[in-house]
Amino acid sequence: MKKILRNVDDDAKREEIIHMLLEQKVSKVIKEEENDRKNFSSKLLDLIGSKKIIYVMGIFIFIWIAVNIFLFFTKKFDPYSFVILNIILSCVMLLFCSLIIFNQNKTKKLDEKKSENDYKVNLKNEIIIEDLHYKLDELIEKQDEITKRVLELETKKKTPSLREKEKKQYKFIDISEYDKGKGYR
Repeated sequence: MKKILRNVDDDAKREEIIHMLLEQKVSKVIKEEENDRKNFSSKLLDLIGSKKIIYVMGIFIFIWIAVNIFLFFTKKFDPYSFVILNIILSCVMLLFCSLIIFNQNKTKKLDEKKSENDYKVNLKNEIIIEDLHYKLDELIEKQDEITKRVLELETKKKTPSLREKEKKQYKFIDISEYDKGKGYR
């Protein structure tokens, strides 16, 4: 857009392009963020990142260990129970890590869209500011021209011509024709 504006020589076309740019809404509301909060995966990720899941996992592991210790003393102990616990915890962590990575990818895409949106808004603002600077420069040039013209007119008004100076310096009064009836002669 900047290149287009630089190549435009006609001010009317430039103004038309700027007004078209002003009329366009560059920023977009990113609806994925709003919809993402309603998704099951988002709710699950909120649960995974909370204290509740830590408490639930801690209570589950404590109960598993307590039951197996109780079974150890009653001679019905299963030697593979802790291996099974390890497998269960590994599977849960695999799911949790997958969900976290999935969420990070979603967030990355959303951030890219937001940054692109911000770039467009910043570019539009930069173009508008450049146009305002261009207009201000033109106004300053015109103001300088008007100031020069006013100064020229004021200096012409203040400096009277030589004839006007002579008339003011040598003002003659013709007494002979002045008040003939009173007899000044």
